[in-house]
Amino acid sequence: MKKYKRIIINNPNLRNLRNNLRNIIQIAESERLTEFINQKRKINEIIRKIGKISEEDQNNKQKLESKIQQLERKFNESICICRICQKSDKDMVYATRPKEWFCIDCYETKLPKNMQEKWEPNYPLSKGQIIEFLDKLNEVVDQCKTNLNLSKEILTRMGISKNDQKSFLETLSQYGGHCDCEIIMNAYPYIMADFNIDFE
Repeated sequence: MKKYKRIIINNPNLRNLRNNLRNIIQIAESERLTEFINQKRKINEIIRKIGKISEEDQNNKQKLESKIQQLERKFNESICICRICQKSDKDMVYATRPKEWFCIDCYETKLPKNMQEKWEPNYPLSKGQIIEFLDKLNEVVDQCKTNLNLSKEILTRMGISKNDQKSFLETLSQYGGHCDCEIIMNAYPYIMADFNIDFE
């Protein structure tokens, strides 16, 4: 499965149309957001005047907060805006790992390698070896000293060569696994996804 999708428009007229449509969506999102914020502000004023909050006001306030978060999230996930530079007049790339749109400039210069289309993880270990490694690391991860010493020690005991260790650990670092505990916290879900393994 492709990890990316590029939407590039070369025709200047179509580009103007696209930018205008994005602007219309952005204006509509901003107006709706302002409406929700004003409703929430009115509830807060009532609470301040009365000095307490009724159950109905509490429910209405929570619903508004939920709507505000949902609206902001949906807009930020849309093709209307680059997730990094926030520009809306650029050709976009959709990266499936973070499930977000980026302008091509940010995608190529600011996005971590593991989120880019050309990057593929290098796993010199078998699926079974990787599961064994993660299980053993998980048992001792509380001893992490913000380095990879535990991981290297486990891999060495497993009989993994230094070259294969280096390639494997470089892949894990692209997934945010820069030390032993970060391998479990950050890289683990990506590894499981790469091998289609369900995890809790």
